Amino acid sequence: MTKIITVGMLAVLTAVSGASQTRPEEKNGRLGTDRDRFIGAWRLASITGPDGKPVTTDVPIGMLIYTADGHMSVQLMYPKSASTLSNDYVQNGYEASFGSYDINEATHTVIHHVQGSNTGDALVGRDLPRVYQFRADGRLVIKSARTDEHWSATWERHLTKRAANEPLEKERERMNSNTARSALTLEEIRTVSPALAKYTQSSIGDDLWKRADLSPRDRGIVTVAALIARNQTIGMLHYFNLALDRGVKPAELSEIITHLAFYSGWSNALSAVAIAKDIFAQRGIGQDQLPAEAPKLLPIDQAAEADRAARVQQDVGPVAPGVVQYTGDLLFHELWLRPALAPRDRSLVTVSALIASGQVAQVPYHLNRAMNSGLTKGEASEVLTHLAFYAGWPNVMSAVPVVKGVFEKRND
Repeated sequence: MTKIITVGMLAVLTAVSGASQTRPEEKNGRLGTDRDRFIGAWRLASITGPDGKPVTTDVPIGMLIYTADGHMSVQLMYPKSASTLSNDYVQNGYEASFGSYDINEATHTVIHHVQGSNTGDALVGRDLPRVYQFRADGRLVIKSARTDEHWSATWERHLTKRAANEPLEKERERMNSNTARSALTLEEIRTVSPALAKYTQSSIGDDLWKRADLSPRDRGIVTVAALIARNQTIGMLHYFNLALDRGVKPAELSEIITHLAFYSGWSNALSAVAIAKDIFAQRGIGQDQLPAEAPKLLPIDQAAEADRAARVQQDVGPVAPGVVQYTGDLLFHELWLRPALAPRDRSLVTVSALIASGQVAQVPYHLNRAMNSGLTKGEASEVLTHLAFYAGWPNVMSAVPVVKGVFEKRND
């Protein structure tokens, strides 16, 4: 069994290069070839033995790396129970090899040319043909090309965060080396507006996102909220991915979309779902990582809720009693108490969406709520700076007097 597993490892290596069987939606996307899609790092997820059952013992951990210039490498470490394992692929429980690869996209096969291995001549010089399949959830399934071998190995993409000093253009190149993660590249922007491409990189990628007064994670939350509020789907592919890379959890992104269905409209939320569902599939994000439909709710602040309810009843009740009912029962007795977003973050989402959509009348209540939940004055100030780029200067300048009023009253 173990030998079969090790064969599967290298097979997968080979196949990872071809690891991207084109899905229909990808054929019309940003990248057109399998070779473009498999480049990057992959982590072993599972192995199936020749009997068709998952292998659960002596399974190694490790990574595969494929480069755009046709090179690959693999390192796999077996558990202590298999530390004496040695064969053509493994020496004393450790597998390491490198080489080059060729892909035949018509047959979805890849040949791995072994050029170096810790097992020496046992593997060096061999050409290993494998069949690859790119699953809808973004994982790679690698199988032997031989009819007498029935093992398979499944790999998932290893996602890395962008280095703090990596330019936006480099990040986009890294993103696009895998599967489409941006609707437009800087090169494409430059064909229409060289100045816009310059500002995109120098002002946003190399400056705005590195400012210290708001964490990269919070910038991801603010940007996602602004895009959904304004229904700007052109930016969602890139910035949903970027938010996840910057520390926003899949459950939090899911909950932001749910929350903004109420504050930006159902159609805006559904537009976000259409983008996020493919991202979740590409990243292998399943239902187990998403918020429950009806979770145990957070405790409610009875005094604050009574004050809110009284003011809404007085201001809205005589005009639209139905709005009062849903505002209390659905929003503040349920939506705002869902635990997938911390109260501070839920308020940050709301404030960002309100400013981005020009709805400044509601900002005082929600900004005060955010600051009561832990958002600092410096962070609130930086939200305005960040939103100037994603919602436009006029929306931010309209919000500045309102935010100033909140700051002054809190100081008093």
